[in-house]
Amino acid sequence: MKHAVLVTYNRSSGRGEVSEDSVVEEARDVALALSSKGFAVETLAVDSSDLPRLGVRLGQTGRNLAVFNLCEGLDGDSCKEPLYAAFLELLGVPFTGNRHDAMRLCLDKGLCKSVLANAGVPTPAYRVFKALPDVEAVADLPYPMIVKPAREDGSLGIDDDSVVAYPAALLGAVGRVLENFGPAIAEAYLPGREFNVGVLETPDGPRALPAAELVYTYAPGKPLILTHRAKWITDAPEYGQSVPHCPAEVDEHLRDALAHTAEAAFRALGCRHYARVDMRLDAAGTPMVIDLNPNPDISASAGLARAVRASGTSYEDFIHTLVEQAWNGK
Repeated sequence: MKHAVLVTYNRSSGRGEVSEDSVVEEARDVALALSSKGFAVETLAVDSSDLPRLGVRLGQTGRNLAVFNLCEGLDGDSCKEPLYAAFLELLGVPFTGNRHDAMRLCLDKGLCKSVLANAGVPTPAYRVFKALPDVEAVADLPYPMIVKPAREDGSLGIDDDSVVAYPAALLGAVGRVLENFGPAIAEAYLPGREFNVGVLETPDGPRALPAAELVYTYAPGKPLILTHRAKWITDAPEYGQSVPHCPAEVDEHLRDALAHTAEAAFRALGCRHYARVDMRLDAAGTPMVIDLNPNPDISASAGLARAVRASGTSYEDFIHTLVEQAWNGK
């Protein structure tokens, strides 16, 4: 008899955010995969008001129940995503995905890039802004730059005006981010191809999955970046014009460089179970880490699931492995 699994995901805030509501589909896909493997499965949407009652329940079940953690935040706030993982850690229950320390680290893009750089993992030059600087302070940055919120994900706050080529434009972009999202980060905008690489934890260490390339088919002159509109707004002209190709068409040298860099980032940031590393090539063709998502979307149609299948593993086996890792305390 297999143990029971509780698939938890963040309750919708009711704001109609596609990026928030898509987790319902993810929970459904995970539950179906686990059911096909013979697990007793229950799904549960949670927010902060549910935690006391859930804590009592999980405290009573102990290690007879594993939690499949798909929470991307609480109360509509993505910054609270690490808090739910910390809650599960305090209860001592087995759960899938990354621990709160890795999630907290990756949520702070400036701190994340500092850790990567100190570990020797290549990442673009950057500057974090908690207040609007004067023009002299940004005059010598390596333009063009891309400006985005320092503590958000899902391309939130990224639009065509995020790529800037001179100090005045940078100040304008930083000001908009500060006003709407909080701290801003500006990093060198890289001209090369864009990839994402899923990484799975194995008994032999992190293993990179086949790389996916994000191929843009935007109109000429439009910055080649994944804006919030391009990713989530289905009636936007740019929606569907950034298509992932997996496995990517790369030579052996680039394939190995992408895998090595992704695995190094996974280790440096203390990830476990699974993660997705976003990279872009610099002018010399070197993969540079621009972001790391410690608990990316793992719905059956998502990019990480495609990479898993491209590696020769079924989606159902992948989901099963995550639960086994949780029960084994790994």
